Amino acid sequence: MGAGNVLPTLPTVGPGAPSITDLNNLSYAASFLIDHSVRPTWKFVNRGSNLSVSANTWTAVTWETNIFDSDGVAPVGINWNNATIVTQGYYHVEAAVQPENLGSRQNFVMAFKWTAGSSSPYTGQSPAWFGFRGTTMGVTGSGSACQTGVIAATTPVPMYPGDQIQVMTFITAAAILEDNDNAGQPTIYMNGRVSMQFTGRWLRVGS
Repeated sequence: MGAGNVLPTLPTVGPGAPSITDLNNLSYAASFLIDHSVRPTWKFVNRGSNLSVSANTWTAVTWETNIFDSDGVAPVGINWNNATIVTQGYYHVEAAVQPENLGSRQNFVMAFKWTAGSSSPYTGQSPAWFGFRGTTMGVTGSGSACQTGVIAATTPVPMYPGDQIQVMTFITAAAILEDNDNAGQPTIYMNGRVSMQFTGRWLRVGS
């Protein structure tokens, strides 16, 4: 269903019976707030293919499974690397990425990258990076020691239709981002393994 860039309008109802239009606007506003099939929300995962990243190179994480996408922000097909905004507003975004065990300590950084579309009044500030988080990987070759990077942030400006958000990674060594589908690498808490994922949800209006 999705919002399709139709933001709710709260009616001002005066004395007497409300109009059908006012009732419809009120119903849509309520649905927008509580119904995730209307409110823009998405969750992408990668659980079918490992992603190789080069050393000291910012790389966009690709996704191959669309778990939920109420507003059509994912392109058709597989192995896409962005969410393309449909409905204007601020968004809260989260991501989890897990490199396979590395042979020595390495720096690992994640961030979101926003690229403005043609309808955005903020093109002069684009592209912009936000939500940075970095760590030193303590992995020393043990398969049970993989560490997950997790970031969460609110977009720095309101998103407009056509804007794109990507999950970016940077590692100081060539590495594999884990998909959790390899034999002998189960997704269990003790091994610290998670499915790589990218989620987002509309927060509020903005212009």
